[in-house]
Amino acid sequence: MKIRGCVLACVAALVLVSRAVAQEVSWYGGAKAEWAEAQIGESAWQISPIIVDGELVALFGVLDAALGKGENLRVIWAQPDASGEWSVHGWRHGSPERAASWLRKFYTDDSILGNTVFESGVVTTTSGGPETPEAVMFGVLESDPSMPLLAAAKDPELADTLVSEGAAGAIALSSAMLSASNCLEISEFDVQISVVAMGMTQSLNVVASNDMDAALTRGVGANWQSQTTLAAICWPCFPSCWRFWGAWTAWSCTGGPTVIAGGGCRYTGCTRSRTGTKVCVSISCATTTTPIAQTQGPQNKTCNDSPPNSGNCAAQPPAGC
Repeated sequence: MKIRGCVLACVAALVLVSRAVAQEVSWYGGAKAEWAEAQIGESAWQISPIIVDGELVALFGVLDAALGKGENLRVIWAQPDASGEWSVHGWRHGSPERAASWLRKFYTDDSILGNTVFESGVVTTTSGGPETPEAVMFGVLESDPSMPLLAAAKDPELADTLVSEGAAGAIALSSAMLSASNCLEISEFDVQISVVAMGMTQSLNVVASNDMDAALTRGVGANWQSQTTLAAICWPCFPSCWRFWGAWTAWSCTGGPTVIAGGGCRYTGCTRSRTGTKVCVSISCATTTTPIAQTQGPQNKTCNDSPPNSGNCAAQPPAGC
């Protein structure tokens, strides 16, 4: 992938345009985070970055398992295009683990979303559902029976009504895909998701792909007339929460290692943890900051032996396993 030389400089310049944007992407204090996640408004959508070869190329969203009904989408994938708009796809099966597995194959990168811990209890909306995601148009899946009606009306309130009744759309996000922002002739979803993408690129010290650069430019900078207008009228802070995480500790396992026939080492009862900071902002731009911690596991781990097929297993899983 080619990278525009001005990406970081352009993003940094855009941050200065609006006090709201500057606040939203600078809470972490400028230090590099190991991982960052965002929650858009009060929608309970957890947004995680998809990073390939050091570039932020897309965003992955998972809805709180306690929310939604019927065919409501619980897992989405958003990609920017060269025009700066975001295309959205969703999975009917509702499993973030299965969706992440598909994305790793799509991008041919097994590390994608490796730092994201999916909350337990996510239900599947159908019996299995297709592995390949479906396109979201006008706020709902193209295959949903309500899509022709919504395509004709293009009404945000209708989108909310249809999704609340169980249509295959995204709670809180479907209407935003149809609503224009206060000062830009693009959707509120495009603007908000661009702010999330900008925050990810800065807090994680990654660069944006060409398409992401276009999305940030159009979603955050295009059509704005003056800094004064922006700060005073156009853009109060978006209600949202961010979680900035430090590095994981090493895996610690209570069982194993057991040599696997044909190569490899199996460990059981494995856990690891990390600490971080959660920052929430209100529409009035007031912020609250709290320390957070997370533990993953217990779970089983299978690692390579060293050298391969030697049967030599470390007492605990080695780094990178």
